[in-house]
Amino acid sequence: MKLTIKLINNLLFGLLILLFLGSLYSLINNRENKSYVPSIFGYKMMTVLSGSMDPGIKAGDVIFAKSIDADSVKIGDVITYKTENNDLITHRVTNVKIENKNVYFVTKGDSNNVEDSKPVPYSNVVGILAFRIPYGGWVLEFVNSKVGIVLFIFIPIFILIFGEVKTILSELKKQSAAE
Repeated sequence: MKLTIKLINNLLFGLLILLFLGSLYSLINNRENKSYVPSIFGYKMMTVLSGSMDPGIKAGDVIFAKSIDADSVKIGDVITYKTENNDLITHRVTNVKIENKNVYFVTKGDSNNVEDSKPVPYSNVVGILAFRIPYGGWVLEFVNSKVGIVLFIFIPIFILIFGEVKTILSELKKQSAAE
């Protein structure tokens, strides 16, 4: 039982370290290049900031978008694209247009009354919605706060170090008793 708990603790600690390093890498890349979108195993992770896709996708959700060919995008698909200002918008495709061999997507937020004002060129598409994590953005925001870093980084490190020191002291005690 203790071995199972220790294994789970080590796995969770390793996962937290990977998430922390991934967040740090993304933060550095985002500061150097404002148009950078972090990617994990080919999926681009983004936090939804507005309610334009309510009720299916809510502000505070984390979405993962996968790159896709222009030919594969269909009416009804949800895509994330960059605007001229490098803002990211996630809306549903309502129409596909081809002009001079270039593909454009007409989009609309599910809770918006009208379609977006400009068609989106395929070159601006970041990806198509693969899946979402409800409220994941709020969790990420908390984890990146001072309290979150203490709870999710320093306390697990302390518990791991304490457990290892306890194990070492126990082994030393057993060795000295055997002698």
